[in-house]
Amino acid sequence: MLTFPALKDHWYIACRSSKLRGKPLKRELLGKSIVLFRAGGKASALRDICPHRNAPLSRGRLVEDRIVCPYHGWQFDGDGICQHVPGLDGDHNHQTRNVLRYHVMERQGFVWVHGNPDEQPNGEPYLIPYLGAGGFRSVILEFPITAELPDALENFLDTTHTHFIHHGIIRSERRRKKTVVLVRGFADRTEAEYVEDGQDSGIFARLLGGGVDTSIDRFIMPSIVQLEHRAKSSVKLLINLIITPESETSLQVYAIISGASNVWRYIQAITIGRLILHQVKRQDYNILKLQLLNKGAHVDARYTSTKLDIMRPYITRLLKNEELGDTEKPVRREKRVEVLI
Repeated sequence: MLTFPALKDHWYIACRSSKLRGKPLKRELLGKSIVLFRAGGKASALRDICPHRNAPLSRGRLVEDRIVCPYHGWQFDGDGICQHVPGLDGDHNHQTRNVLRYHVMERQGFVWVHGNPDEQPNGEPYLIPYLGAGGFRSVILEFPITAELPDALENFLDTTHTHFIHHGIIRSERRRKKTVVLVRGFADRTEAEYVEDGQDSGIFARLLGGGVDTSIDRFIMPSIVQLEHRAKSSVKLLINLIITPESETSLQVYAIISGASNVWRYIQAITIGRLILHQVKRQDYNILKLQLLNKGAHVDARYTSTKLDIMRPYITRLLKNEELGDTEKPVRREKRVEVLI
């Protein structure tokens, strides 16, 4: 993740809280291996390497709220402090024996880890809108993506591929309509509002029951995609795709799909709704992996864009940490684009 060093200074989902129980759990974050475990019921994250002989702590076990190295049995608490060296006569605690600790916070059923263990976090993890809120029901999906982060972000926010990759599910090539898009750039996010978008032409929109008149797609730093569908002034469906970059080309996606209770029967109660979501996920996975492999086969690969490629410049600018200013006020002039979708 050296391409975008600003990624280090943010929070990422490491796992769902329900998955962190009585055994250590290994995860990858920004090219580093970390081990998660519970000490006194509290989630902890350490660098996944014992300072003694470099064995992975994630292959060890837990004893009295300590993680035990599988090689020589060194024991570390939730702060990474070495508490016991078997067979050592004298003080077990020494700075060189400690393990690097990551900042951890649990909220809304997820374990979040801060990407920079050397700095005190500035702010808290992303608060997922409508998750657990009255009047809404949510489904949570978790899946991997093989792609570079900017490509995955663009894919999830791109309307023009849906006619082909998701033909008949989200949109149809034969039923395009002219739509006005208002693009706004902020210090920490960018959004594209599809004015009077109306109902999409695919089967998924029909499952929602219609009634959508405005859609807003957002990229939120560092790696969050938000797809909001409104009926008049009320949110009808909100999809949050929260991406944890494990490495340059390995991404873990946590999809939180929240719908107003009065339409939720179209997503949760009907089996076909879940099947469609899994099909869309699989289609995006396949095309992104194919894109990555093809870029690797063509060292001179480049990107040629048109005005239809709305979000990519904003995504790149934010990832490069070029935007400054008030997060509540646009830092770039609103852009109006007319497209056929």
